[in-house]
Amino acid sequence: MTTLTAQPPSETVAPASPLMLGPRYWLAALAILFVFFTPYQTLVQTVITDDALRLGIEADEYDMTWVTVGYGVGVIFGVFAGLSLSVRIGKRYTLVLAMLVFSAGNVLCGAATGLVTLALARLVEGFGKMLAMAICRVTLYKQFDRALLVAIGFYGVFAYSTRHITPLVNAYLDVYLSWRWMYWAYVPVGLAAAVLVWRFIRPDRPPRPVHLPIDWLAVTAFVAWIVAIEFTFAWYRKWGGWSSNQFVATAALCIALPVVLVVWLGSGLSPDEHLNRILRSRVYVLSLMTRGLMLLHMVAVLSIVGLYCTELRGYPRTLAGWLMVPTTATMAATTFLTTRFHRRSLRHIWLIVGMLGSAACVWWLSSIDNFTAKGRVAAMLACWGTFLGLIPRCS
Repeated sequence: MTTLTAQPPSETVAPASPLMLGPRYWLAALAILFVFFTPYQTLVQTVITDDALRLGIEADEYDMTWVTVGYGVGVIFGVFAGLSLSVRIGKRYTLVLAMLVFSAGNVLCGAATGLVTLALARLVEGFGKMLAMAICRVTLYKQFDRALLVAIGFYGVFAYSTRHITPLVNAYLDVYLSWRWMYWAYVPVGLAAAVLVWRFIRPDRPPRPVHLPIDWLAVTAFVAWIVAIEFTFAWYRKWGGWSSNQFVATAALCIALPVVLVVWLGSGLSPDEHLNRILRSRVYVLSLMTRGLMLLHMVAVLSIVGLYCTELRGYPRTLAGWLMVPTTATMAATTFLTTRFHRRSLRHIWLIVGMLGSAACVWWLSSIDNFTAKGRVAAMLACWGTFLGLIPRCS
């Protein structure tokens, strides 16, 4: 297997003032901004609107596991397909293709008539989404040349902090239109992103296509492991736990598949040459792990708070979405400030403060109950966003 995201250029380049940048830079940023408003935003679709989707296709909670699996399979294969295509046809063409696939996937999701069609549509959507996200960050960085710090700040503010608004947008689309518009609304934005990327991102197609060896057998084994984990946890009660042969077989796969994967990759038979070089870059691996854990942390907190608001407190979906909006403002503010007043010597300090502060805020959130005021919940989330915003720039 190979790296999940492209490594950003070095941060040692000389900084440039944003006001001194020409139109070319900001037009490229505009194109990437539309990409942020499509795959990046739809990555955080919390449980606020999950029940509307489930009721729309008349499926039960266990059946929705197939939709999650379809989406996950598309996401994982999309990452590696994006890396492979980017060195063959260039990141610009790959990004345009990704937005077209993503838009087609959203059209299919909105037009789904049942469980099977929705699961397949989510697979297409997830594939296009990660086809774009695998290369979007490094594409943005390359457009800004020696103004890399500006690109990093732009990415941190618009790619991370704005995701907390998505639940509110989807809630309004579901309440005033239909659950189908939670997908269709992103189609024109995705098509506009494809046009802007084609127009304003500099061509980077290599004169001679480069072959990037990817071990698709290992990728498939990894996907099978993830699917086994999903069914093990989601269908535990449906199968009856350890008394069920299906559950025991699936749980055994959860243990056996990673062992097989490690043995295969360590045997030297894999055609992928990049894994060992990646693992030797300790800083890069830690940076990937930090960003991945931050996204997992973000999605988990928003999902739990969404469940609390809609199922325990019975709040309307739109009200639950508004409670998450303050997180965007505070996270954007701290991300911008750590970029604007960047001090390399303070990078690790801010990273530790962000992690410890976020953990402390989650501990604080665990104190909410049936009688906690809405304003208090919003204040907790705003405080959480303040610390969360320290992480993107420092990781």
